[in-house]
Amino acid sequence: MDCGDFGRENSDRQQWKNVDDEEVLQGDALFGRLSFSTTTNIPSALVNLRVQNVTGSRSTGQFVPNGGGVDGRIIVVNREPVLVAERANPRQLQVFAPPGLTYQIDYSSQVDGPWIPLRTVTHGTSISSRITLEMIQGSVFYRLAPPR
Repeated sequence: MDCGDFGRENSDRQQWKNVDDEEVLQGDALFGRLSFSTTTNIPSALVNLRVQNVTGSRSTGQFVPNGGGVDGRIIVVNREPVLVAERANPRQLQVFAPPGLTYQIDYSSQVDGPWIPLRTVTHGTSISSRITLEMIQGSVFYRLAPPR
């Protein structure tokens, strides 16, 4: 696919329109890219991307319902680190932060604390790292904080 338009279809849906209507897409292939820009004065953020209602049409013009896709996410790292809990056994956290940042991982059984220090970590040279944690019984909440 050489060229296409990615734009707003309505208030909650985006669409991809291929400029070359004769283009036929087959198999698993990259057919578009999503890009965006941000400024330096916004907070860090995690944006989930949900794939919904994927449809297509065959080169014969036949409508193809029930297409598929894989959900994704965009993580914007600015001043603050972003913490993502992974569904894994043992328990893992994925941290997105500026390289070299030192932070403390705290945990609590309640979302509003009191918070208990778990460990202090210095983020490596990559923007992301995965941390394996010891199991804590019951419901647990984690946060990243400046080291104390």
